[in-house]
Amino acid sequence: MLSIQDTSILSPQVQKIFERVRQSADFMPKSQMEKIMERELGAEWRKKIPEFEDKPFAAASIGEVHLGKLADGREVAIKIQYPGVAEGINSDIKNLTAILKMWNIFPKGMYMENLMNVARVELAWECDYIREAKFIRRFREILKNDPVFIVPDVISDLSTNRVLTTEYIYGEPLDKALHYDQETRNLVRVFQKSALSMSFLVLFCRCFF
Repeated sequence: MLSIQDTSILSPQVQKIFERVRQSADFMPKSQMEKIMERELGAEWRKKIPEFEDKPFAAASIGEVHLGKLADGREVAIKIQYPGVAEGINSDIKNLTAILKMWNIFPKGMYMENLMNVARVELAWECDYIREAKFIRRFREILKNDPVFIVPDVISDLSTNRVLTTEYIYGEPLDKALHYDQETRNLVRVFQKSALSMSFLVLFCRCFF
C-alpha cells in the first residue's frame, strides 16, 4: 500500500524501496499452492481447469496469478491468496507502525493512527476476493457498452474468498506506450482521461453502494 502513495506521504527514495519490494514478490511452492486450491475448489480442481500453469505469471504481496484454460476453451486468470495474509493484517500494521515511527518517515502533522486504521480496512478489502468479485461484476455491467474499458467476467464456480478466477484479457504495462507510434500514444492519452472519469465512478460506488 505504501508503494503506491505519492511524494506528499513518502520521499521518492523510500517510495522506490517499497516499489521494488512490491514488484519482486516470491511465489509459493507448488505443494502449498495445490493445498490452497484443493481447500478452496475441491480435490478435483484440476478437472475444472484442465490446463493450469503451475508457475504464476504474476506475484505480489498478498497473492499470485496463474494462467489456465477451461474445458470450453476460455483462458482464465486465477488469483490465489497466500496463506495467513488476511489473518496477519493487524499484527503487520502494528509492526509497520513501529518501524515507521522509528525511522521517522512520515512528515510532521501526519495523523499516523488514522492512516494505519485506513490501511487496516483497505488491506482487509484487498484480501476479500468475494467482495472484489462483486465489484468486478458491478463494473462489468456498468461498462458493458463502453468503447474504452473492458472488464473481465468472473468465473463464479471457480471463485472463493481466497481464490478469484476471471477471464484472461491480454494487456501491456502503460510504460511500454513510450515506444508506440504517435497515433497509439495519442489514444493512450485519451484512455488516461477516461481513467480519471473511472476514478470518480469508483469513488461514487464505494461511497454510496
